[in-house]
Amino acid sequence: MFKRKAGKLMLLLSAILVMGSGIFYGRDLYLRYQQSKSVRYVKNHLKTSVKGQRYDTDIQNFEYDDAWAAYRDAIIKKYGVGTVEIPAVNIALPILEGVSSEKMAVGVVTVKPNQEAGLRNFALAGHNMTARGNLLHNLTNVRLGNKIKVTTSKGQFIYVVTEVHHDWPQSQGQIVDDDQGDKIITIYTCDNAYMDRYGHTSKSIYVRGRLEK
Repeated sequence: MFKRKAGKLMLLLSAILVMGSGIFYGRDLYLRYQQSKSVRYVKNHLKTSVKGQRYDTDIQNFEYDDAWAAYRDAIIKKYGVGTVEIPAVNIALPILEGVSSEKMAVGVVTVKPNQEAGLRNFALAGHNMTARGNLLHNLTNVRLGNKIKVTTSKGQFIYVVTEVHHDWPQSQGQIVDDDQGDKIITIYTCDNAYMDRYGHTSKSIYVRGRLEK
Protein backbone atom coordinates (compact mmCIF):
# COMPACT_ATOMS: atom_id res chain seq x y z
CA MET A 1 0.00 0.00 0.00
CA PHE A 2 2.75 2.43 0.98
CA LYS A 3 4.79 1.63 -2.12
CA ARG A 4 1.79 2.29 -4.36
CA LYS A 5 1.27 5.57 -2.55
CA ALA A 6 4.95 6.44 -2.91
CA GLY A 7 4.77 5.66 -6.63
CA LYS A 8 1.77 7.94 -7.02
CA LEU A 9 3.57 10.67 -5.10
CA MET A 10 6.63 10.42 -7.33
CA LEU A 11 4.49 10.67 -10.47
CA LEU A 12 2.80 13.74 -8.99
CA LEU A 13 6.14 15.32 -8.16
CA SER A 14 7.40 14.45 -11.64
CA ALA A 15 4.48 16.28 -13.22
CA ILE A 16 5.24 19.38 -11.17
CA LEU A 17 8.94 19.18 -12.01
CA VAL A 18 8.28 18.85 -15.74
CA MET A 19 5.88 21.78 -15.82
CA GLY A 20 8.37 23.97 -14.01
CA SER A 21 11.34 23.36 -16.29
CA GLY A 22 12.43 25.58 -19.15
CA ILE A 23 10.99 28.94 -18.14
CA PHE A 24 13.50 31.32 -16.56
CA TYR A 25 16.10 32.29 -19.19
CA GLY A 26 15.55 36.04 -18.79
CA ARG A 27 15.33 35.94 -15.00
CA ASP A 28 18.61 34.20 -14.29
CA LEU A 29 20.30 36.81 -12.11
CA TYR A 30 17.13 37.61 -10.20
CA LEU A 31 16.52 33.96 -9.33
CA ARG A 32 20.07 33.46 -8.11
CA TYR A 33 19.74 36.50 -5.88
CA GLN A 34 16.45 35.23 -4.48
CA GLN A 35 17.89 31.76 -3.80
CA SER A 36 20.79 33.26 -1.87
CA LYS A 37 18.42 35.50 0.07
CA SER A 38 16.14 32.56 0.88
CA VAL A 39 18.99 30.43 2.21
CA ARG A 40 20.20 33.24 4.48
CA TYR A 41 16.72 33.78 5.87
CA VAL A 42 16.00 30.12 6.60
CA LYS A 43 19.33 29.63 8.37
CA ASN A 44 18.41 32.47 10.71
CA HIS A 45 14.84 31.25 11.33
CA LEU A 46 15.06 27.47 11.56
CA LYS A 47 11.97 25.48 12.61
CA THR A 48 11.67 21.87 13.71
CA SER A 49 8.69 21.19 11.42
CA VAL A 50 5.63 22.74 9.82
CA LYS A 51 2.46 20.87 10.62
CA GLY A 52 -0.54 20.17 8.43
CA GLN A 53 1.15 20.17 5.01
CA ARG A 54 0.11 18.22 1.91
CA TYR A 55 2.25 15.35 0.68
CA ASP A 56 0.19 13.20 -1.67
CA THR A 57 -2.81 15.23 -2.86
CA ASP A 58 -3.38 16.70 -6.31
CA ILE A 59 -1.50 19.90 -7.01
CA GLN A 60 -2.36 22.55 -9.58
CA ASN A 61 -0.13 22.98 -12.61
CA PHE A 62 2.95 25.13 -12.24
CA GLU A 63 2.27 28.61 -13.58
CA TYR A 64 4.68 31.46 -14.28
CA ASP A 65 2.93 33.62 -11.71
CA ASP A 66 3.51 30.96 -9.07
CA ALA A 67 7.25 31.50 -9.32
CA TRP A 68 7.02 35.20 -8.62
CA ALA A 69 4.45 34.80 -5.86
CA ALA A 70 6.63 32.18 -4.23
CA TYR A 71 9.45 34.63 -3.67
CA ARG A 72 7.40 36.62 -1.26
CA ASP A 73 8.93 36.43 2.16
CA ALA A 74 5.78 34.82 3.53
CA ILE A 75 6.56 31.52 1.79
CA ILE A 76 10.00 31.25 3.35
CA LYS A 77 8.90 32.50 6.75
CA LYS A 78 6.00 30.08 6.95
CA TYR A 79 7.42 26.88 5.47
CA GLY A 80 11.22 27.06 5.67
CA VAL A 81 12.67 24.30 7.87
CA GLY A 82 16.29 24.20 6.75
CA THR A 83 18.78 24.54 3.93
CA VAL A 84 20.62 22.15 1.62
CA GLU A 85 23.97 22.94 0.01
CA ILE A 86 26.15 21.06 -2.47
CA PRO A 87 29.19 23.35 -2.73
CA ALA A 88 30.86 21.39 -5.55
CA VAL A 89 28.05 22.34 -7.96
CA ASN A 90 26.97 25.66 -6.44
CA ILE A 91 23.61 24.47 -5.10
CA ALA A 92 22.35 26.31 -2.02
CA LEU A 93 18.59 26.23 -1.43
CA PRO A 94 16.03 26.50 1.35
CA ILE A 95 14.16 23.36 2.38
CA LEU A 96 10.40 23.87 2.57
CA GLU A 97 8.00 21.58 4.39
CA GLY A 98 5.36 19.92 2.18
CA VAL A 99 4.76 19.92 -1.56
CA SER A 100 3.28 22.71 -3.67
CA SER A 101 4.27 24.45 -6.89
CA GLU A 102 4.83 27.73 -5.01
CA LYS A 103 7.29 26.13 -2.62
CA MET A 104 9.11 24.30 -5.40
CA ALA A 105 9.62 27.62 -7.18
CA VAL A 106 11.62 28.77 -4.15
CA GLY A 107 13.71 25.75 -3.22
CA VAL A 108 13.44 22.03 -2.50
CA VAL A 109 10.56 20.37 -0.67
CA THR A 110 10.21 17.49 1.76
CA VAL A 111 8.26 14.73 0.02
CA LYS A 112 7.16 12.80 3.12
CA PRO A 113 5.71 13.95 6.45
CA ASN A 114 7.79 14.03 9.63
CA GLN A 115 11.15 13.79 7.91
CA GLU A 116 14.30 14.47 9.95
CA ALA A 117 17.77 15.02 8.60
CA GLY A 118 20.17 12.34 9.76
CA LEU A 119 17.45 9.71 10.10
CA ARG A 120 16.11 7.16 7.62
CA ASN A 121 15.79 8.39 4.01
CA PHE A 122 15.69 12.20 4.04
CA ALA A 123 14.04 12.77 0.64
CA LEU A 124 13.89 16.11 -1.17
CA ALA A 125 12.57 17.15 -4.59
CA GLY A 126 12.95 20.30 -6.65
CA HIS A 127 12.69 21.83 -10.11
CA ASN A 128 15.36 21.42 -12.76
CA MET A 129 15.26 24.87 -14.35
CA THR A 130 16.77 25.45 -17.78
CA ALA A 131 18.41 28.65 -16.52
CA ARG A 132 21.82 27.46 -15.41
CA GLY A 133 22.54 27.71 -11.72
CA ASN A 134 18.89 27.96 -10.71
CA LEU A 135 17.22 25.54 -8.32
CA LEU A 136 18.38 21.96 -9.05
CA HIS A 137 19.68 22.56 -12.57
CA ASN A 138 23.23 21.75 -11.43
CA LEU A 139 22.22 18.43 -9.86
CA THR A 140 23.22 16.84 -13.17
CA ASN A 141 26.85 17.76 -12.39
CA VAL A 142 27.02 16.06 -8.98
CA ARG A 143 29.72 13.42 -8.71
CA LEU A 144 30.48 10.57 -6.31
CA GLY A 145 32.23 11.85 -3.21
CA ASN A 146 30.69 15.34 -3.33
CA LYS A 147 29.47 16.64 0.03
CA ILE A 148 25.85 17.56 0.78
CA LYS A 149 25.32 19.85 3.76
CA VAL A 150 21.89 20.03 5.40
CA THR A 151 21.18 22.57 8.13
CA THR A 152 18.04 22.37 10.29
CA SER A 153 17.04 23.35 13.82
CA LYS A 154 18.56 20.02 14.92
CA GLY A 155 22.00 21.01 13.68
CA GLN A 156 24.20 20.47 10.64
CA PHE A 157 24.39 17.16 8.78
CA ILE A 158 27.08 16.27 6.24
CA TYR A 159 26.38 13.57 3.67
CA VAL A 160 28.79 12.09 1.11
CA VAL A 161 27.34 11.28 -2.32
CA THR A 162 27.41 7.51 -2.90
CA GLU A 163 25.04 7.21 -5.88
CA VAL A 164 24.26 9.34 -8.95
CA HIS A 165 21.51 8.20 -11.30
CA HIS A 166 20.42 9.69 -14.64
CA ASP A 167 17.72 8.38 -16.98
CA TRP A 168 15.77 7.00 -14.01
CA PRO A 169 12.10 6.14 -14.77
CA GLN A 170 9.87 8.56 -12.89
CA SER A 171 7.34 5.79 -12.28
CA GLN A 172 9.76 4.08 -9.89
CA GLY A 173 8.88 5.99 -6.76
CA GLN A 174 10.60 3.66 -4.32
CA ILE A 175 13.67 5.88 -4.26
CA VAL A 176 12.02 8.00 -1.55
CA ASP A 177 11.02 5.05 0.65
CA ASP A 178 12.57 4.70 4.09
CA ASP A 179 13.46 1.08 3.41
CA GLN A 180 16.09 2.31 0.93
CA GLY A 181 18.45 2.76 3.87
CA ASP A 182 19.13 4.58 7.12
CA LYS A 183 20.94 7.89 7.56
CA ILE A 184 20.78 8.65 3.83
CA ILE A 185 19.59 11.57 1.73
CA THR A 186 17.88 11.41 -1.67
CA ILE A 187 17.54 14.50 -3.88
CA TYR A 188 15.38 14.18 -6.97
CA THR A 189 14.56 16.26 -10.07
CA CYS A 190 13.65 15.88 -13.75
CA ASP A 191 16.26 14.78 -16.27
CA ASN A 192 15.97 17.47 -18.93
CA ALA A 193 18.30 15.57 -21.26
CA TYR A 194 15.25 13.49 -22.18
CA MET A 195 12.79 16.36 -22.58
CA ASP A 196 10.58 16.25 -25.66
CA ARG A 197 9.61 19.24 -27.78
CA TYR A 198 6.65 19.91 -25.50
CA GLY A 199 8.85 20.21 -22.42
CA HIS A 200 7.89 16.81 -21.00
CA THR A 201 10.19 14.09 -19.71
CA SER A 202 9.58 10.71 -18.12
CA LYS A 203 13.12 10.47 -16.76
CA SER A 204 14.66 11.63 -13.52
CA ILE A 205 17.98 12.49 -11.96
CA TYR A 206 18.54 11.55 -8.37
CA VAL A 207 21.55 11.59 -6.11
CA ARG A 208 21.94 9.76 -2.85
CA GLY A 209 24.32 10.39 -0.01
CA ARG A 210 25.20 8.69 3.25
CA LEU A 211 25.56 10.57 6.52
CA GLU A 212 29.17 11.32 7.37
CA LYS A 213 28.60 13.29 10.57
